[in-house]
Amino acid sequence: MKLLRKMKIINWHYFWNETITFEPIVFLTGPNAAGKSTLIDAMQIILLGDTTGRYFNKAASDKSTRTLKGYLKGELGDAEEGGFNYLRTGRFTSYLAMEFFDDKSEKSFTFGCVFDCFDDGSEEHRFFLLEDKIPSNEFIENKVPLEYKALSKFFKDNYPNGHRFFDSNRQYTDTLKRRFGGLKDKYFSLIKKAVSFTPITDIETFITEYVCDPQANVNIEPMQENIIQYKKLETEAQTMQVRIDRLEEIERTYQAYAGHKENFDLFSYLIENSELHIEQDTLESYIAQLRQAKERLTGIDIDLADVASNISELDKKKFRLIADRVNSDAYKLTDELQETKKTTTHKLKTLQDEIDAIINNLKRYADNYALIGQLLVESLTQLDFDLLDNERADDLRRLLDLSEQVASSSTKLQHISLANVIDINIEELNTWREILTKFKMTISATSVNLARTMLALDQATSTLRQEEANMRQGGKPYEFALLAIKRELTSRLSEIAKKDVEVSILADLIDIRHPLWANAIEGYLHSQKFNLIVPEQYYLEAYDIFKALLEKNRYYGTQLVDIGAIIDRKYVAEVNSLAEEIITDHEGARAYINFLIGRLKKCKTPQEARNSGNGITPETDLYRSFTMGRIHPNTYKIHFIGRRISEEQMAHKQQEIVKNMHLASELKQLNESVSKANNLEVMNTFEMTNSLSTLSRTREIRGLEQTLKYVEGELSKHDLSQIASYDQRIADIDE
Repeated sequence: MKLLRKMKIINWHYFWNETITFEPIVFLTGPNAAGKSTLIDAMQIILLGDTTGRYFNKAASDKSTRTLKGYLKGELGDAEEGGFNYLRTGRFTSYLAMEFFDDKSEKSFTFGCVFDCFDDGSEEHRFFLLEDKIPSNEFIENKVPLEYKALSKFFKDNYPNGHRFFDSNRQYTDTLKRRFGGLKDKYFSLIKKAVSFTPITDIETFITEYVCDPQANVNIEPMQENIIQYKKLETEAQTMQVRIDRLEEIERTYQAYAGHKENFDLFSYLIENSELHIEQDTLESYIAQLRQAKERLTGIDIDLADVASNISELDKKKFRLIADRVNSDAYKLTDELQETKKTTTHKLKTLQDEIDAIINNLKRYADNYALIGQLLVESLTQLDFDLLDNERADDLRRLLDLSEQVASSSTKLQHISLANVIDINIEELNTWREILTKFKMTISATSVNLARTMLALDQATSTLRQEEANMRQGGKPYEFALLAIKRELTSRLSEIAKKDVEVSILADLIDIRHPLWANAIEGYLHSQKFNLIVPEQYYLEAYDIFKALLEKNRYYGTQLVDIGAIIDRKYVAEVNSLAEEIITDHEGARAYINFLIGRLKKCKTPQEARNSGNGITPETDLYRSFTMGRIHPNTYKIHFIGRRISEEQMAHKQQEIVKNMHLASELKQLNESVSKANNLEVMNTFEMTNSLSTLSRTREIRGLEQTLKYVEGELSKHDLSQIASYDQRIADIDE
């Protein structure tokens, strides 16, 4: 038996890179549009060897519109300007592979197909057989699927005698039938019928054509009648069993109810009888307690009369002692001093508590802002401002200055205490609060700007990674919008012409003969090397589409070259002109280059350029219109001209990605500090007013302390023995 163990899908509709494991029984379930029919169509490719797509999506609908191209490129839907939107564009490779296990030979083998898709929308595919499991690299190296040539080399290196590529679909299906045990051709029809969304209505035809060998006069009516009768009996038996189950359940429920009712009646009687005896015992106990309480109450009344008489005598004695103490001169003076001491002590403690609360509140703000200010200073100091645009760099430099002020002013207030609170400068405190308020406003704005900057940086990094991937597959680091315009213009013109129409970027049509002049040519042509060239017969139709695409993509760094008009003018490059350094076999590109730089002389020195009247040196010294200057290095920093990607271009693109990732890491760390600062509270106006009001009273502390010291000194001078004697005698009476 041949058992399906595993399936590998790469770049197939919404599947990017999936490995699916199969067991002997597999249920394929999921909501609509989950990808069930997409997976089945992928299996059909391998099991049928059919790439026409006539049976795609038959598992979901009879009216299928899916195509092989749509599956490979990841068709999303119709575009606004016509055509389709795709997940994948440019050049890429897709894989479908199914791993089987032969339980007789106990060996694995893999049937698969590799699809190489190109920029023009075409594809080439090759079916293959691998006498082994799916390779451990799963057809991917360096995160990029292997193209057919790379796969062929990989198989030769690792499976020299264990693989085979098929030259045609027919050759593949013949091998497939033999490998699966000599299958007949009706196997393919049976697979298609099994996948189809249309139900099987003619059972006789299906059984004779797909299950049994055809025989004459096959009559299946008796069998159908038996099946129908059997289904009726089965339905009646199920209904009868349901009724029996329900009756048995009713009987069990009634028996349980009768038992519970009998127990309930018995338990109710026992509970009520017990409660009666308990209540009787409780009543007898209460009667006995009442009798004892009355006897005790009579005795207490007698004792209370004696105690009341004694208290009356003691109260009279106590009042006489209090009167004698109050009338003494020593008591009057001491009582006044004690009251003053009590009042002063209370005022002093209340004021100190209020000041302590203010100090603790100020220190809390100071601690928080000193810490976050220092944290921001460290983060901002480590940040490379050169990686940011001028506006963002200036904003963060202002935040750095403000953070240093916050850290410095807050650190001073961290050491405030009750002992030195009187030395606080109220103006400095107001200034500190203003700094904090300004700091918080700046932090709020920075938080929003940082979020936007980080989002834009992530998007830019994603674009750079896509550009790098394109470059690895032979593309150039063109701006995404330029490629989008070129791609859509190609599609629209092809629809109009009903054939493939080539739209090219000038830089892709020409090469530079000597690298010595590369910078001069790249810099002089500047944005003109990004101009698009279309066949002259479609120029006006192309321009109508082109101007709309410029507006749609908000990109104006390219123009449409009228090669027909340029060729008619028959521009010729002068001897020793810069145009001699251009190699091209494209007639329109050659004419356009002759027009642009056919009169610009190649010169060795600035003096020679001046003498020529219109010349340029390899160092980009340019003499033109009686002026001399140098071309900006940014215009030739990246070389776009040529039909191959240079190592320098690839390295520059990688440097941009590393720079963005480094900046993103630093901004993430800074954003964490900014978020912490954004969560801090700022002292509100009421708090500040209350704090200033309380702190202004700190000078009262010294006056209160002097008053308390004076009162305690006066109290120490008085003889309090007589008053103490009165107090002791009064205390004895109270006891």
